[in-house]
Parts: sequence; structure tokens; C-alpha cells
Amino acid sequence: MHCPNCQNDLVEIPTLEGPQLDVCPGQHGIWLDGGEINLFVENYRALASHGPGAGVAAAHGTTCPKCGGLLDPESVLATALLACRACRGWWLPNGSLTQLNAAARGGAAQIRFDEAEFYRQAEKRGLQSLTRGAGQAGQSRHQPCAEHVWFWTLFLSAALLFAMTFTVNTVAEIIRQRLRQKYRAL
Repeated sequence: MHCPNCQNDLVEIPTLEGPQLDVCPGQHGIWLDGGEINLFVENYRALASHGPGAGVAAAHGTTCPKCGGLLDPESVLATALLACRACRGWWLPNGSLTQLNAAARGGAAQIRFDEAEFYRQAEKRGLQSLTRGAGQAGQSRHQPCAEHVWFWTLFLSAALLFAMTFTVNTVAEIIRQRLRQKYRAL
């Protein structure tokens, strides 16, 4: 999945709350699949009672990182976010998850997390993947493809060799038959 703002690959960050968060290493935001917001907001019923409200300013034509649909600007509990109607996921700009949790306090269990730490981890993992990719010069990324190329090259070479052998044997047999016919006629 890609960040709707910078198009960088989102980095999966494990959480104590359960699901892995998809976080932009450029600190633009966090993607939550449909229903995952309930694990990060103490009083998730407050989200349903307030629901998505008036739109907020956002870039037109922003696409969903999960399904490619369009993201609609929404405001939930005075927090600006982008929502996907198709897959029901939410794109939360930097700071929005913390703001939503603060606005919906009072649930059965306290939920504590450090949104800034999610971004630090994503940035660190994003840099590691870039370094790993540059250091290996694309070996691991393209290795399966290279293996397929070798397989198909060998397979097609063997098929071509078989076809050539078959053709040579067929032509040789035809020549033998014609020579036999010629000697019988004499």
C-alpha cells in the first residue's frame, strides 16, 4: 500500500492493541482498515454517535491505499480524516489518531499509545528497507523474476533442441525412403 500524500510504501508497525498499523515513513499519516479504529479509541461508540460529518479541505482525487477507490474528506469528533466508501478504511493524517482518542475518552479500558513512536518506527523501517535495497542492488527484489527467466530459458532451449532433433530425424527418414524407392525402381 502507498501513502496517498507522498506515494511511499506504507510500513507495517506492530501494536499492543492488536492489528499492525500501516504508517507512512514520511509521517503523513496512518491507514486503518474498516473497524480497526475501534481498537484505538476508548469510547468507540462516540464515533458512531457523531459519525462522519462535514467535509474538510483535502486534495481532490486522493486514492485509497488499500482498494484504489476515492477517499472522501470527513470530520469525526472535530478530527479531519479521509474515509473510503468502498473498503470502509480511514486515512488519518499525522496526529489525528491521538486527537480522536482524546476526543472519545471514557471507555471501559484506557487505551494508551504513542502515535509519534509509530512514525519513528515507520521512518526507521523505511530507511532500513531503502538501505537494504540499495546495498543488494535489487537482488532480493528481482531474484524470483530472475529464477523464472532462467527456468524459461532452459525450458525453451530444451524444447528447441528437441524440435530440431525431431526435424532432422524426420528429414533424414524422408531422404532414406526416397533413396530406397529410387534403388527399387532401378
